[in-house]
Amino acid sequence: MNKYILPVLCLMLLLASGWCNRVWAQEALLGVDDNGYTRINSIVVAKLDKELSAAYSYTATNTRTGKSAQVQLLDSQRILFILPDTLQANGSRRILYSIDKTTVQEKKPVSVQTTADGFLISVGKKPVLFYHTAVAPPPPDSPAYYARSGFIHPVYSPSGSILTDDFPAGHAHQHGVMMAWTSTQYKGTQRDFWNQQSRLGNVRHARVLSVTQGAVMATIRLELQHYTTAPDTVLTETWTIRVYPFANPFLFDIESDQVNTSRDTLFLNQYHYGGMSFRGSAAWNPDDKVYFEKPWKVITDSGFSVADGNARHAAWVAAEGDINHKYSGIAVFGFPDNFRYPQALRIHPTMPYWCYAPSVDGPFFIPPQQHYRSKFRYCVYDGPLDAAFAHRLLDDIQHPPLIEQLKQLKQ
Repeated sequence: MNKYILPVLCLMLLLASGWCNRVWAQEALLGVDDNGYTRINSIVVAKLDKELSAAYSYTATNTRTGKSAQVQLLDSQRILFILPDTLQANGSRRILYSIDKTTVQEKKPVSVQTTADGFLISVGKKPVLFYHTAVAPPPPDSPAYYARSGFIHPVYSPSGSILTDDFPAGHAHQHGVMMAWTSTQYKGTQRDFWNQQSRLGNVRHARVLSVTQGAVMATIRLELQHYTTAPDTVLTETWTIRVYPFANPFLFDIESDQVNTSRDTLFLNQYHYGGMSFRGSAAWNPDDKVYFEKPWKVITDSGFSVADGNARHAAWVAAEGDINHKYSGIAVFGFPDNFRYPQALRIHPTMPYWCYAPSVDGPFFIPPQQHYRSKFRYCVYDGPLDAAFAHRLLDDIQHPPLIEQLKQLKQ
């Protein structure tokens, strides 16, 4: 046999198998360890030793089974992908994933639609949430000072039920998903950024920082201002909203970074509410004579309810109930880095609202140029909450998979 034939045949076989493309296109090799917990569709974030170019698309491929997932660049060295394999607790242990360049057309499963009033984010054709950049006017029977921007409403369930309310009957100052402090002192004066009727403060959308639609998720970064009626901006807040590609249930994160951009310390008094809040559906509001159906149901990771959950601490809290004769709900998870985690709750005894309220456990303060950071994961579903699924989400947050970069191949 000609001495050149065998090497050529081997090369042809390697090219046909795709092995050559995988090896020479490989950017990194990651080990993903279950960390002692079952992992199903877990969100994996990894930092690489080298920078990746945004000019290319990338995949994460199980080196043993060939299962792969699209990779999204968070920046030049950090990547994100959805785990394509199920890892059984203390069973699968470490799985190797090759991070490769790919010529596969990058899909954008989560879309962001810009409107005159804000952003509608959808998974496929299903709407997930709407963020208000424009000032939303109150109903005609409510004073103008209830107008508000810089909040989320509606939040939709996968079947299209609306789980939030805005300008609700009886409490027009509550707005879907919002972040505000209540009892505070600023420059020696009482300030209240939650109760708009007090006219002692408010929150507004300031500007859009960025909009990203990628291979895995969509992200919008927004600037909000917490201001007094002087007016004087006390806190400048950045919201980073990340919506993941899951169609049922929906999954999204809100990361809040508040910095005191004034020259004076903001003192937050011990108080029974104030913080990241959720105003539930009009169908759960007994003050709403038009849309009310039945009271909501609340449950926490420790099994507390409306009856006994107020001022309790919770790693997650779920609110669910009938909306247009369909049962839907939303569970909200705090993250371990949050101040006073797991944070205390304010659960109202009769109306459908609750919030994570760290001020329940005592006063604190935010000095000039200092930050208050918090992060929350929202799971929106139809039917009652799947307890096993909730526990897996909590495991991913409290005990994420262990990621190790094993080696870097030369290009």
